[in-house]
Amino acid sequence: MPLHHYIPAAYLGGFSASIDGPRRSRPIWCLRRGSAAPFRTLPSRVGAVHDLYTLHEMWEPDSLDEVWSHYERQLPRATEALTADPTTLTAPTWLQVLVPFATSLFVRGAEFGPRYSQRNPMLTDMAEGRTADHISNGRIFEFQRLLAPVTAAEWTLLDAADSGGRFITNDLGLTPVGHAKGAPTPGYVIPLSPRFAVMLTPVRQRWVMVWRDGAWRTLMARHSLAAADVTAINASTASFATEFLIAPNPEALTAATTLWSGPPEMDWLTAGWTGTREEKAAHEFDWHRLARLADEPLTPAMDLQELGLAEHWSPPLLLPVNLPDFRSGLHQHGPAIFLELGPRRFPD
Repeated sequence: MPLHHYIPAAYLGGFSASIDGPRRSRPIWCLRRGSAAPFRTLPSRVGAVHDLYTLHEMWEPDSLDEVWSHYERQLPRATEALTADPTTLTAPTWLQVLVPFATSLFVRGAEFGPRYSQRNPMLTDMAEGRTADHISNGRIFEFQRLLAPVTAAEWTLLDAADSGGRFITNDLGLTPVGHAKGAPTPGYVIPLSPRFAVMLTPVRQRWVMVWRDGAWRTLMARHSLAAADVTAINASTASFATEFLIAPNPEALTAATTLWSGPPEMDWLTAGWTGTREEKAAHEFDWHRLARLADEPLTPAMDLQELGLAEHWSPPLLLPVNLPDFRSGLHQHGPAIFLELGPRRFPD
């Protein structure tokens, strides 16, 4: 019976005070919800459930877990490149590692099953007798349809170096926030390490990559935070944890014991994303198109409609049989690519 991590061990290891060895084997401190005593553990020993992603009727049994494994292997390298200098981060690294990682946090948790079934009771009733595969299928569809909104979001690297504060994380790997310095509207914060976090602010349209110095680059701002901002984000991280918090030392978790109330409602995980259900379906392959373009050199008129797979990796495509081929939301202006998540005409 395989042990499936719903929060990557390679991610949690970024919150260790140690830099020796693989991230999944670096010591971290964990505080369970409802407990007052942090304990020392390893990333490989928390945030996991047996058989969570095992498929019983669709594809191979480990096919879903392999979707996460592909970007997890590159996650340490990608986060280091992002935090070193977001202006030099290559678009393939961002699109093929960081965007899938951020998107997966909204669908791979142990809480996804009840949340998905509550939101789709008719589909759950139709899937009676094969609920486990039905939930797994839901993860893939929701993952596929969130890739474009996560790509279009404003990405802002938050740096706590000068504040004296340090980020903690939780079993979801993210938290909603009302604001952060430099962010115009509410969004989500994903802590990446004690020093860095990334803010995702949902928007409907954005310049997503530009050809510069012989490669496609991302367009991402970087902001330094005050200690009060870090404290506010940590308070939100703690209050929205469902199972546990993670930090490099026990002192960072002590204050969190006063922040927990009842477990939060889970609808906040997807309620903040821009666009209707129909618009998400219309744009569900725009990430795939963009990830393919990021592997190609700039040309004066690139094919923005072709649906192909990225050279290095792409999650499996689930193609709907009852919808037309919608026009891409990608637009080219000289050396830059623009993504807009506007409405599309659906068949009557």
